[in-house]
Amino acid sequence: MTKLNWVMFDAFKEDYLKYAPFMSSLENRTKVEPVIGYQQYIASLLTGYKPEEINVWAIFRKENNSKLFGWTKPLKNLKFLDNYYLKLLIDGLSFSKVGTIDMIKARIPIKVMHNFSIGQMKAITTKNCLNKPTIFDLLRKSNLSYRYIKGAIVSVNGKETLLQNAKHIMKRPSENTIKLAKNKKEDLLFIYLLELDGLGHRYGPRSKEVKEHVKKIDSLLENYLKNKKFILHSDHGMVEVKKQVNLKKEIESLNLTLGKDYLYFLDSVVARFWFFNENAKRLITEKLENIKEGFILKLPDLVRYGINFKDNRFFDLAFIMNHGNIIIPNFFQERSNVKGMHGYLPNKDENGIFTSNLNLRKTDKVKYMDINATVLKHFNLNYPTQGNSLL
Repeated sequence: MTKLNWVMFDAFKEDYLKYAPFMSSLENRTKVEPVIGYQQYIASLLTGYKPEEINVWAIFRKENNSKLFGWTKPLKNLKFLDNYYLKLLIDGLSFSKVGTIDMIKARIPIKVMHNFSIGQMKAITTKNCLNKPTIFDLLRKSNLSYRYIKGAIVSVNGKETLLQNAKHIMKRPSENTIKLAKNKKEDLLFIYLLELDGLGHRYGPRSKEVKEHVKKIDSLLENYLKNKKFILHSDHGMVEVKKQVNLKKEIESLNLTLGKDYLYFLDSVVARFWFFNENAKRLITEKLENIKEGFILKLPDLVRYGINFKDNRFFDLAFIMNHGNIIIPNFFQERSNVKGMHGYLPNKDENGIFTSNLNLRKTDKVKYMDINATVLKHFNLNYPTQGNSLL
């Protein structure tokens, strides 16, 4: 067994390889089929299980007596608290209260904020943070060491620190992240490169900013990974945004009351609904069926993509946008000049990339669970997952 560098790019799509001579030169190269959704896909990556098996999917979920936002219930009629800066303060107070250093800004209406919590309360490197062991749990159990580097967060064998560097915290530059990994001796180095995702959202997947960044990081990785064993992949790709849809306005046109008849959570490309009566379910379903820019996820879709949950913590009904369409406003963005987005059903632009210098079998497509199974086998860790090792 040798030490392994596990490098993950946020939002590196297949087309970017033409700007990356080092990665393009590697023979073991294929595509990654992403999990639908956003940040919490890393839970599936690091456990080797579909979202429905670990009860982690969307960033936010419905929760009665929410540990995160439950304290806001007495404030639900104070509409002035929906001000952007006041909401930011409420978010900060809430995340401080539950003791997590990875705060996620959200503009959930104060009227219903107390109904929601985050999908994964504990940091992914925390011991036994999920109902299935993460790769870090299994490494600790086998007395193997690891270092997890994500933006401004570094975890070494379970001890987390937040780097006190304003530039790193705000911009999360990939160059700094790679520097943090140099000359480290742990058995597994998990390096999470975040900067490309922000560039893709802001400037678009075809922009010169994205092209230049890919070239720079490809060169840095070629130098860093020299004479090292590694797996290098992205979580998903990036789709060019072409149309904004005001789903909020469409739902509010119905004679229904938010918080009494229904709840909803608006992500950038997925709208999730909960119903408190049959009339609300019927009216909202009919409305969504007539919106041509997206469609309701049916049971076969939920099963195929591993989001057929046993309860309704994430949704009673989920509506997803067609590629290139986004929901504006949503619970993260009031207005948007976003030029790139992801989270759609997998297609060419949504696919990520996978490459490695390990001795791997060839395959047309890699799933998240396969990557986890491959790392487990590399370290001779015997634990069943829903993936198949590529070694």
